[in-house]
Amino acid sequence: MIHSPVSLTQAMAASSHNGTPTADYTIVTPTDFLEAEELVLEKLLGEDVRYYQEMIRNYVDDDLFFAEKQSFVDKALQLKRDIEKLERDVKRLEASNARHIQQDKDFKVAMKKYCGWEKN
Repeated sequence: MIHSPVSLTQAMAASSHNGTPTADYTIVTPTDFLEAEELVLEKLLGEDVRYYQEMIRNYVDDDLFFAEKQSFVDKALQLKRDIEKLERDVKRLEASNARHIQQDKDFKVAMKKYCGWEKN
């Protein structure tokens, strides 16, 4: 959708030698995706328009698929961080548990020695 009295091709043909449009012709750049789509379809009117419409629909579908996939990846990364945190906690608890097991063994040996149950 060009907001000028002439098409883009006419405006470029009437432009001055340095490539900028003259004062008689103004080109308004598209402000959103739909206007850009209309410009592209207007330019490609002689070509297979359905191909380009399908390409644009595929782009939108791909964008939605990417957003869905990105949320899945974010959840997977959060789960990975949670698993790593749990693994660190398990290692810390195993070290603490090993220390308590050793203290228990030392206590049993000391009790056997104190009570005279240890064989010499």
